[in-house]
Amino acid sequence: MPRNVLRLLGRYVLLTAGLVLLNFWIPRALPGDPLAFTSGTGTDPAVPLSAEVVAQLREYYHLDEPLHRQLRSYLADLAHGDLGWSIARPTPVSTLIADRLPWTLGLLLTALALSTLIGTACGILAGWHPGRRRDHVL
Repeated sequence: MPRNVLRLLGRYVLLTAGLVLLNFWIPRALPGDPLAFTSGTGTDPAVPLSAEVVAQLREYYHLDEPLHRQLRSYLADLAHGDLGWSIARPTPVSTLIADRLPWTLGLLLTALALSTLIGTACGILAGWHPGRRRDHVL
């Protein structure tokens, strides 16, 4: 049993590491410059970023450094719980996540409750008379 638990934990660690690396590499693999955009949210008019602001953002996000240093900085920030600032909105990413977390949890719990109720009802119906056509459909 403990051996299986250790193997499962090892898989979760590898999965987490893979997701973190994908989260780092995918934006960098996209064409174009991530700071070559105009700011503005929703229906607000877009305002071009000045060269000074672009330089500050490039330094803050370590975009002026080689990829291995960017990765090291990214992992160090993650280890400290610093998710950085949103490029699209002048807000920390952790604040954006915290603002949307109640709605996300509400949707998650609603989906979990519905799937539990529907799955239990289907299981009871399928087990009531096993081997029938309804059992196979469910």
